[in-house]
Amino acid sequence: MKAERLFQELSHHWSDPGGRAGTGDGGMPEEGTLYVERSGDEFSWRVIPFGAPLEPPSGAGEKHPDARIFRIGEVPAGGPETSRKFFDELIAEMETMAAGPDRCRWPLDQPWPDVP
Repeated sequence: MKAERLFQELSHHWSDPGGRAGTGDGGMPEEGTLYVERSGDEFSWRVIPFGAPLEPPSGAGEKHPDARIFRIGEVPAGGPETSRKFFDELIAEMETMAAGPDRCRWPLDQPWPDVP
């Protein structure tokens, strides 16, 4: 799926009390660890149940993703704008891990950005 669809699905999963694992008002997903990967410009994601091996959804013999991230923790409440900002930051953090030896996103003399 493309990035925009990824953001839609993630935002829906953590904001719809009947359709996802969280609490309906932000918070931590109850059923596990969020896993997101990117291959080229295609993304995929899933929630890995707590206690299950943290294995990516790719099958044996398939190409490894270009970037991936595992996330356990709270997802901020606040509606679609807050959710989008949170997941934008998560994907940006994932991309820094695939950026080579210079993986810092901000100059050292600037404060950390204010992200809920």
